[in-house]
Amino acid sequence: MLTPDRAGLPADGRTRRVPGLRRDEVARLVAYVWSRQERRGRALSENEARPGVE
Repeated sequence: MLTPDRAGLPADGRTRRVPGLRRDEVARLVAYVWSRQERRGRALSENEARPGVE
């Protein structure tokens, strides 16, 4: 089971009734992963647009 500690999220001090991540924690992780993929995609497309050095 993924916990906030294992996901690298800060502890917010709220008591958990069930194990796992809350919706807002999942949303933060998804936004982080998406932004990293977006930046990676931009970097790859910029490298493809440049002519290669031979």
